[in-house]
Amino acid sequence: MSKIRMLRNTLDRRQLMGGAIAAMALGYAGSALGQSSPKPQKGGSLRVGIAGGGPTDSLDPHSAITPADIARVLNLYDGLGDDNEQAEYRPLLAEEFEVNPSATEWTIRIKQGAEFHNGKTIGADDVAYTIRRIIDPKNPRNVAPLMRSIDPTQIVKLDDRTIRLKLRRPDAALRDAFRVLSTGVVPVDFDPKSPVGSGPFKLDQFVPGEQSTFKRFENYHGQAPYVDELVLIDLPDDVARVNALLGGQVHAIEGLPYSQIPVVSANSSFKVLTSKAGSFRPFTMRVDKPPFDDVRVRQALRLLVDREQLVKLAFFGHGRVAYDAYSPNDPCFDTSLVRERDVKEARSLLARAGHSNLQLELATTAAAPGLLEASQIFAEQAREGDVTINVKRLDQGGFFAEYTNWPFAVDYWTHNPYLNQVALGELATSPLNPTRFSDEEFTRLNDLARAELDQNRRCELVHQMQRISFERGGLIIWGYPDTIDAHSAQIGGLEPDLTGWGLNRYKFKKAYFVA
Repeated sequence: MSKIRMLRNTLDRRQLMGGAIAAMALGYAGSALGQSSPKPQKGGSLRVGIAGGGPTDSLDPHSAITPADIARVLNLYDGLGDDNEQAEYRPLLAEEFEVNPSATEWTIRIKQGAEFHNGKTIGADDVAYTIRRIIDPKNPRNVAPLMRSIDPTQIVKLDDRTIRLKLRRPDAALRDAFRVLSTGVVPVDFDPKSPVGSGPFKLDQFVPGEQSTFKRFENYHGQAPYVDELVLIDLPDDVARVNALLGGQVHAIEGLPYSQIPVVSANSSFKVLTSKAGSFRPFTMRVDKPPFDDVRVRQALRLLVDREQLVKLAFFGHGRVAYDAYSPNDPCFDTSLVRERDVKEARSLLARAGHSNLQLELATTAAAPGLLEASQIFAEQAREGDVTINVKRLDQGGFFAEYTNWPFAVDYWTHNPYLNQVALGELATSPLNPTRFSDEEFTRLNDLARAELDQNRRCELVHQMQRISFERGGLIIWGYPDTIDAHSAQIGGLEPDLTGWGLNRYKFKKAYFVA
C-alpha cells in the first residue's frame, strides 16, 4: 500500500482533535517565526493537499477541468498568457498580441529563448500546433468555444517566433481565450502519455488518484521556483486535508472548510489565506425542461432565495451576496442589477404559470464548499413559497456523470472574464451549459461585444447581455464565496488571488520555505 493511500485511510474524522493538539504543540515554533521578517530560502520539497483527484486524473493541458488536474497542468505547462492576482491579463510565453483595426487578424509573437523541459526552443510551429490541437473539430478541447473565430487553415507562420491568425469573424476579445487555464503550449510532437511542457516544474512521477511529483525546471523562462520539488497529493475529503495540514504531512491545503477556519487561524503555526474571488455558486435550471421552460417559474424561484441568509449560513459569512450575475471582477460588470426577495410575488408567478404547490428535485454534491449546505437552506426557504424541494445528494462521481443533464442542480465556477464565461456556459455552442440557455438576442449581442474594440461600447453591450440573463436566464446566482486556503507559517510567497482557484492559483513557483 502506498504512503499516500495509507495517509488517506488513517486521516479520518476521529483524528481532527488530535491534529488540533499537534498544531498547538507547534505553536512555539510559529511564534519564533513571527519575531523576524520572513526571508525566502531556496530548496526543499513542498507538499500540497489538493481538493480532488481520482483514477481519471490527467496531465493533458487541454483537458484539465478538476482542481487536481488544474493544479498539475498550471505547474507543468505555461500558456501564452495568464491572470495576475487581480484577475487581470498578463503575458507569459507571448511577448506580444496585436490585433488589426477590424479585429479580424491577430499577430502573436513568442518570447525569445523560452524552452521546453526537453531543451527544445519554443517557436511559432509549437504555438500553431497547440491552437490546432485545442480547436480540432474531431476532438475539440474544453476551451475550443473561446476560439471559435479562429480558422485552423488560416494560421500563418511569419517567422520562427511569430504567427498570424486570420479569423472567420471579428473577435476583439480573442487574447482573453489564451489566459484560460487549459491552454498550455505544447511541442509539435506532444505525447500526453509522456508530457513535455515549459512550466516552472517538470514531471518526475505521476500516480493517478494519489500524487504527482515535479522537479524544479532550472531553465524556466521566468524566475525559477524556489523549491527543488513539488508534491501534489490528492485529498478529496475535507477532513483528511485539514488533518494532513495539522499533522504536518503537507505544508499547504486548498479548500479549507469554513467550519475549520477558527481551528487553523487560532494557531500561529498556520496561516489562513483568504481571497475575495469572483467565483460563484449557482443553482441551475434547464430552460428546455418543464417546469423551468416557463420563465415565470425561473423568476419565481429567484424571488424565493434569501441571499443574505445563504451567504451567512452556507459560507459562514465568508462571501458576498450575488444577484444572478457572474464575473463580478470583470471591468464591464453591471453593479446596478439587484433582486430583493419577494415571496408574495413568487407565489403569484407560480400560480399564473399553473405551478402552485410545485415539487422539485435538486441534485447536489460536496464538490465545492457550501454546495450541500446551500441546497438544504434553499429547500427550507422555498417552503415559504409553497415549493417543495427534495434534495438529492450524490457523490462527485455520480453527480458529474450526469453533469449538464440534471433538470435542477448545483454548480460552481471560478472567475472568468465575462465573455469567456459566456462562451463556456451560456450559449448553444457552450460545452458546459447545464441550463441549456440559448437566446437569439443574447447570442447576437455576444457576437457584437466580441467584435467591439472600444471597451466602453463593449461594456454597453455586455450590460444588455447581463440584463437578459438576469431576467430570463437559467441560473440562480446567490453568492460569491471567498476562496479559503491554509498553509504552514513556514511557507511564504502565496498571495490572495481574485480568480477563485486555490492557493494563489496554484502558483507554486512563488512559494518558498522561510529561512
